[in-house]
Amino acid sequence: MSTSETPCPNTATTQEACAQIPNAVWVPTANGGSCHCCNTNGTTYRDPSDPTSPCKLCPSNSLCGTGDGFCKGSCGSWEWFGFLKCVVEPTTNLNQCQFSISQWKSWLFYGLIVLAIILLIVIIVSVTRSRPKSVVYVSSTQAPSGVTRLQ
Repeated sequence: MSTSETPCPNTATTQEACAQIPNAVWVPTANGGSCHCCNTNGTTYRDPSDPTSPCKLCPSNSLCGTGDGFCKGSCGSWEWFGFLKCVVEPTTNLNQCQFSISQWKSWLFYGLIVLAIILLIVIIVSVTRSRPKSVVYVSSTQAPSGVTRLQ
């Protein structure tokens, strides 16, 4: 067992039982097979294509996790501001942060900014319309200069 593995439960003696365990992979052997339980602490992902070492450490050269979903990490604040999403690059099989118009976090962020601006405009307009207009009153005892008061 490698450092990227954790002991499997005693019930993981069949392929079906192994499939029920998060981040576990069944490796066929001459006498049937064995279940390999990869760590679920966000540092390991399972690779069923490699029977000699099915639990791989998450790549350190990647900002975001693997396609299996058990590597922690993300594209950081760019998920909120820059429409970036963690995707697996098909040619290199490495995970990269790429522009994605479907990144919901960015839409939420910018949508809230637009709503805040609209709310601010509504508040400003309602406050300025509700203010009484200034009216200049002329006292009955005083007449404006140049105007004679009739008695």
